[in-house]
Order: sequence, then C-alpha cells, then structure tokens
Amino acid sequence: MARVWARIASLALAALLALAIGGVVRAHARTVGEIIDDARITAEVMTRLTAESPSNFVKIDVKSESGVVTLSGTVDSVEKRSRAAQITGAVSGVKGLVNNIQVAGAAPPPDTASSSSGVGAAIDATGTVASVDASSGTITLSDGRVLRANDRTAVYQPTTVQALKPGDRVLVRGAAPVTVRAPETRMGTVARVDAARQQLVLTDGTIVRVASSANVHRGSEHLTLAQLEPGAELVIQLAPTPSASPGTTTTSTRRTPDTAAALDAADVNVMWSPSANSR
Repeated sequence: MARVWARIASLALAALLALAIGGVVRAHARTVGEIIDDARITAEVMTRLTAESPSNFVKIDVKSESGVVTLSGTVDSVEKRSRAAQITGAVSGVKGLVNNIQVAGAAPPPDTASSSSGVGAAIDATGTVASVDASSGTITLSDGRVLRANDRTAVYQPTTVQALKPGDRVLVRGAAPVTVRAPETRMGTVARVDAARQQLVLTDGTIVRVASSANVHRGSEHLTLAQLEPGAELVIQLAPTPSASPGTTTTSTRRTPDTAAALDAADVNVMWSPSANSR
C-alpha cells in the first residue's frame, strides 16, 4: 500500500503544479475552479480504484479535463475494465468518460461503430440523459454530447436504450459519437418565467425551453427555474443539435427575422437579478 499512497501523493503534487503553471497557460480553456475540480476528481478516482483492487487498478492512469476523465493502462479481465468505468462514473463531478484501459492478452475489440455508421471509433461515456430517440438509438446527454447505440452497445446500470428517460444517470459503453454543431451562447433578459411548462420568455419574445436536465445556476449556486426573476440577465448555452448528413434537411428552432425563436437550453447562468440590489 506504500506504493499506492506514494502514487497518490505524486498525483496531488502534479495537480498543484498544473494549477500554478498549466492554469495560466490554458486559462482560455478552463477556469481555475475547473482546474481545482479536475485535480480533486483525479485524486478521488485514483483513491477509489486503488481501494477496490490495488493489484490491478494501481496500474491505471487517470486524467481529468473539464470533468471528462480518461482512463488508460492494463487490467487482467474485461470485468475489471468495466468495474473501473463504473467506479469512475460514480465520482461526483465526472461529466464524461473515455475508457482506454486494455485487457492483458486480449485482442482489441472490433471497431463496430466505424464500420456500421462511419462516424468514428466506439467510445465509453458517462453522463445524464437529456433526450432519447429509441427508434434511431440516439442518446443526447445534458452536456450536449450525442451518442448512437448499435447492437454491441451496453448501457449501465443494466438497462436498454428503450428504457432510458431524461434525467437518468448512465454509463454507455461502445457507442458511436455523433458529430454535433458547436454550442451557441446568447444573452437575454427574463420577461416571464413559466415554471409549469419549464420555459422562460425573454424580453425580445424568445421562448427558452429549460429541461429538467439543464443546468440552471448563479455561478456555483444551483437554482430552480422558479427562482429566476423577471428582469434577470442570463447567459444561455443552447443545446447542440446533430449535424445534418449530406442530402438531408433538419427543422431548425433558431430565430428567423419574422418569428420568435423557441430555443432549448443546456445551461442557464444568471449574471444579475433585481433582488441582487437588495442584498
């Protein structure tokens, strides 16, 4: 166990160095808070893995960037590879998972996603379900990632794509990532809150749909939709939409010159509210 704790101590030191040096170099990509969260996530994942199976999991390297954890290394069974993913997914703050762990003596799994859909290698991902299209096997996560399941995709804790519903926390193994348009961000001022319909109406007439899986917050403080006030100024990150394949058309909910838009929000950040003046 001395080797385990020495490894964790080294990891913590590396995290502090990343905070002091890497945080400045990459400030445009991650905030200081995110860098601190990544250091905590990495240390907690390592601690849980080594506590579960020191002989196997101490050989796993863990990296977290903006809450997306990458596991690499070698274990002696497929079950331990899956277990490492489950342990990682249970750590608070983990938004996604890339499982590059190899099984000793096993041949690499066939790239079924590449051959069947042409959209890239199969990946593992952990997240909260925003929406599901069971007919096409498409799972959209709350952070905007879109995955397409095939006949070899596994969904944990044991379930099926058809059984998923918005708000479910899932680990998806062997899914194909679907290309999505880059998320759009816009600012707006609240005219009216319709908590029953989970909608905001902005002063320009725009309707913003806020699903239960969307992140509504003021900085690090989580809020409910009912806590938002008319007059509040927001920064809204729109939910990404899958890119259209060549030769296909999509129905856009983006604003046109003559009609008000109905937008889907993935993240709503309150920058200012009228009650702030009374505090």
